[in-house]
Amino acid sequence: MNAAVWVGIVLLAAVIVGGVLLTVTAPRWARPDRLLPLRRRLYVASDGLVGAFGAPLAGLCVVLSGIGFMMLSLWLLGELAQVLEPAIDVPVFHWFEARQVEPWSSWWWFLTDIGKVDVTQRLAGLAAVVFAVLFALQRRRWWAPPALLAVGFVSEKLVQEWIKVIVDRGHPPTTLGTWPSGGCARVLIVYGLIVFLALRYARVRSTRVWVAGWSLVALAETIQAYARTYNLEHWITDVVGGIVFGVMLLLMMLAVAAIILPAEADGPADADADAAAAAAADVPDRSQPTARRELV
Repeated sequence: MNAAVWVGIVLLAAVIVGGVLLTVTAPRWARPDRLLPLRRRLYVASDGLVGAFGAPLAGLCVVLSGIGFMMLSLWLLGELAQVLEPAIDVPVFHWFEARQVEPWSSWWWFLTDIGKVDVTQRLAGLAAVVFAVLFALQRRRWWAPPALLAVGFVSEKLVQEWIKVIVDRGHPPTTLGTWPSGGCARVLIVYGLIVFLALRYARVRSTRVWVAGWSLVALAETIQAYARTYNLEHWITDVVGGIVFGVMLLLMMLAVAAIILPAEADGPADADADAAAAAAADVPDRSQPTARRELV
């Protein structure tokens, strides 16, 4: 077994074991009381936006601000990646190129498809329809899941195309993949939002379940990142850039979700817990009617 295969096995094993350990120990390190001060600041900021502009326009403000921040960050990181190309990308590329082996290579050419444009587009479209129906049956904001998935997917495509032109990095000799890796970003935004919406639909409050869900997203991202690197589809710094891009994009859309799909919109199942947490940390009681609830 060659070294490139061992890299893949060890990487996947580390993510799986790490996810299991984080899930098992989650109640010890992810106590809700540690997050309450941050939640209070976020509540104040988002409530101010919603009060001033309404939920849809407040969400749009977050998207526009997030896209601006991502454009600046990815431009600067892209210029740095170009500087590092001879020292990092080229040696890593040739190292993997010399260690292609079957059937390992065939497996990874199959697995890389989880981040393809058409695959993630169909998956996002299907998820949008399914979650719209499920949320409507619970008399919740049925339009929020399709909006989140559509804006997330379109934002990824637009930002990637703009940055590709601005940085104009070029690509490896084997493919046209360039900065940043769109596949890595799409896996995080599409699969990440699907996990988020599934847990929000189920009104999951268990920290362990949330950590387990995000661990699955991390595993999918690891599969995509290794596939894009081993298959010689991207320079390795393109892959790192795609991961950074995907994380920023997912955080942006989760911030939008906090505005257009707030916790109090989940109904009575969440109301008592939110009220208790608010009282414990002097956080405004979000289970009470607010300007946001009028939009439900």
